[in-house]
Amino acid sequence: LTGGSLLKTIEGTTVIASGTVNSPLSNFKGTLTNNATLNLADNLTKNIAGTGTTVLQSDNVEVTTATTVAGTLDLNNKTLDMQNSVSNDALTIGTLTGTGKLKIDVDLTAKNADYLSLSGGTGTITLTDISILNPMQIDTGLTIISASDSSKLNFIVDVDDKEIAGYTYKFTTNSFGVLSISRSIENLTFEDFITGTVKGKLV
Repeated sequence: LTGGSLLKTIEGTTVIASGTVNSPLSNFKGTLTNNATLNLADNLTKNIAGTGTTVLQSDNVEVTTATTVAGTLDLNNKTLDMQNSVSNDALTIGTLTGTGKLKIDVDLTAKNADYLSLSGGTGTITLTDISILNPMQIDTGLTIISASDSSKLNFIVDVDDKEIAGYTYKFTTNSFGVLSISRSIENLTFEDFITGTVKGKLV
C-alpha cells in the first residue's frame, strides 16, 4: 500500500510502504507491516511489524493481550484501554510519542498488572483508571511501564481513590512506570458497627 483510505479487507500479507493509510486494523486479515504511517481507526487487536508510525484515532483503544507495535506508537491524546478483567496483559512498543491515557487491570493477590514495555520515546502517559482484581494489602510497587530509555518519557498517576469492602485504596507513583498502592480502613462512625436497636445507656 502507498497511501489512502482502506475501505475493504485485505487477505494475506500487507505492507504499508509509503504515504499515509487510514484504516481500522480489522481490515487486515493477515500479517501487517507498517513502514510508513497508519492512522488506526479501531483497536489494537494484532501485531504491527515494521518501522513506521501508528497513530491512534479512536478515543478509547482496546488492547488485546500480548500485542506488539514494533515501530512508533503516537498516542494522539487517546486512551489505551487494557481492562478486560485479566491482569498481566502486555503491550510492547518500539517508540512512544504523544500524550495519552492508560486504563489497566491490577491483581493484588498475584501482585501483577497490565503493563507497557517500551524501547523509549518522548511521550507522556497518564494512568487514569484501575480495575482492582482480588483486593488485598500490597507492600511492593508494581511496574506498569518499563523502558530501555525513559529519560524523555513522563508517567503520571491520576486515579481516583477506590472504596472496596471497607477499605480505601490510593494510587501514587514515586518513580517512572512504577505504581504504588496503599490501603487504609475507611473512616467509620460508631453507627457503622451497630445494627438493630440498642437498649440501655452507654457510659
